Amino acid sequence: MNKKAIVPPPMPVQEELLVIPGSVALLEFQASFVNEYCHLPEVSLRYLIYLILSDADKEEIKRFCLQVRIDLNQERLDRLRDSARNIALLGG
Repeated sequence: MNKKAIVPPPMPVQEELLVIPGSVALLEFQASFVNEYCHLPEVSLRYLIYLILSDADKEEIKRFCLQVRIDLNQERLDRLRDSARNIALLGG
């Protein structure tokens, strides 16, 4: 049974999208490592796209998504701590 998302996507989704095979998504994922300025969220998103387009097991996709969630939450916490530390150092 397919369920529709309750929350709308964070950007508009086109009605007609070009369908690409998982092999193309894999190449895009691998190419993201060439760019040394590529951030973890982009690499993670490209890997997730690859998993979905290559019809990976639903549980594998779910596990990966949960791990990305943990990593993103940790990054947010680290930024908050850095911000608080900077404010404390500036005396404000």
